[in-house]
Amino acid sequence: IERAPTRFGTLTLESSSRAAAGEIYIHFQLDPPGSPPPVIVRARHPRGLPIQAVTVDGETWKDVDVEKEQARISGRSRGAITFRY
Repeated sequence: IERAPTRFGTLTLESSSRAAAGEIYIHFQLDPPGSPPPVIVRARHPRGLPIQAVTVDGETWKDVDVEKEQARISGRSRGAITFRY
């Protein structure tokens, strides 16, 4: 997705899957940069496996809802997210 208009600016998002290896990658960028509201990122594994861990820019991320299959990313206008299953 490139330059999709949102109420907070334009969003660019790229995802790639290595689901067989238990990983889904998502890179997002919200312009203009600054302090956007929290972004909810949902990544469902095709076989329904539960999330085991999430990292954002290589750092362990704690704001994860395993039941809803999502991570809440706050304080960032861009980031590389890895979901591990």
